[in-house]
Amino acid sequence: MKVSELIKVLQEQNKPDEEILVLWWEKHNFDYAEDDEMKLTDEAWLKISKEFDEWDSVGEEIGEWIADAVSQYAEEK
Repeated sequence: MKVSELIKVLQEQNKPDEEILVLWWEKHNFDYAEDDEMKLTDEAWLKISKEFDEWDSVGEEIGEWIADAVSQYAEEK
C-alpha cells in the first residue's frame, strides 16, 4: 500500500485523536548491505507489497490476537 493511500483511509475513517493499532514494514528495514551479493530492488519490494496486501491469513492471525486481547481486557458496563 502506498503511504498516500493509507493517509487517505485514515483521514476518512478515523478521528485524529482516536487510538488505533498499526503494523507496517518499510523496504529499508529489509535492504541488504551495500557489499552484499544480494539486492532488494524497488520492483521486488512492490511485488512483495502487493502480495502482502492480498494475503488474507496474516490479517486473520493478527485479528485473532487482537480479539483475544479485547476479550481479556474488556470490562463489563
